[in-house]
Amino acid sequence: SCGTDKIVSVEIYRSGKLFQSYHPGAEVVEFDEFDEEKFTGSLWYYVRVKQVDGHMAWSSPIWVDEEDRI
Repeated sequence: SCGTDKIVSVEIYRSGKLFQSYHPGAEVVEFDEFDEEKFTGSLWYYVRVKQVDGHMAWSSPIWVDEEDRI
């Protein structure tokens, strides 16, 4: 994704807890993230982005059911 200023951090949350974080210091960030931990039922993920200028963005929750995993 592209920001309007340098991106301080990209944080991925898994069911409300920090799962992974990146600190790119650039306006453009690309990454692939895989969660191979086994689980039962369903989980939800969201992404939070913070910029140098203090602006922030959040994704909508992304729900994953156990049977939908590859």
